[in-house]
Amino acid sequence: MRTIAIIAAVAANGAIGFKGGIPWDSPEDRAIFARKTANGVLVCGNATADELVEACKTRMNGRTIVCIADGKFWEQWDLSMSGWIEEGTYSIEAIAAHYPDRNVWICGGSRLYAEAMRNSLVTEMHISHMDGFPDADTFFPRFDTSGGLRGIVAGGSRWDVVSTVDGKGFSHRVYRRI
Repeated sequence: MRTIAIIAAVAANGAIGFKGGIPWDSPEDRAIFARKTANGVLVCGNATADELVEACKTRMNGRTIVCIADGKFWEQWDLSMSGWIEEGTYSIEAIAAHYPDRNVWICGGSRLYAEAMRNSLVTEMHISHMDGFPDADTFFPRFDTSGGLRGIVAGGSRWDVVSTVDGKGFSHRVYRRI
């Protein structure tokens, strides 16, 4: 079954980035990201695209990086830009329609995550909750977990935790829209 989902690593203080990079190093979390996103379409903004291109230089594993820039998007295979797919305003719907048989992963940054949380096509969030409070200048949108693992409110929708895997220095949870 095809997935259209958010995937992120988020520190306890909501941090997702610092000075254009990820503010921690977790090989175990990177392995989860690599396994889940293999052969998928990674949708991200400029700063995240720069990080992903660097990380994927030697191992694209069938991934396509779709970078959102100034309301347009371009896709990249094997690190060679292929040009604009669509002029004007992009949408998650347009990207999903362009890749009907592939998993679509929303990979950041903050504004794209916030938009995806409000979009009903996005049915899951795969979040690695990282331990610690690193310095940061980019943050994941806030969501209310005060109700425990059920009925979490994010982006105006309710989400339940459907799986949890604990790793060294983090807990990876999959949330499903209810």
